[in-house]
Amino acid sequence: MGLMRMFLENLAFRLPGILVCVAGIIVAIIKWRSAKAAAILVLFACLTTILLSLVMAGAYPCVQYFREASSAPYENIRSIMLMIRGLDALIGIVPPVLLLVAAFIGRKKTPLE
Repeated sequence: MGLMRMFLENLAFRLPGILVCVAGIIVAIIKWRSAKAAAILVLFACLTTILLSLVMAGAYPCVQYFREASSAPYENIRSIMLMIRGLDALIGIVPPVLLLVAAFIGRKKTPLE
């Protein structure tokens, strides 16, 4: 299976999340003047998610291609995949944290607090 086909198949699974991020970017641009700090965080979160989706959609096919093209031991390939998954998990936690911060940044305290 070709690299491009594998990339597109992986990207297809990530497409719904990418589309949500595109919508988030549009909303952040629309709300820029009224909630600048939150809009910046949402923009950064959405752009990070899109970039991570594209990189990870390409990383897995590249490792698969490397595995098929080389005589590297299975353990080496497994270690590479674990590192990629670990980076995906570590970097993937950033956007939700930014969105949580964006949800509450710049809010005024209510009299009940």
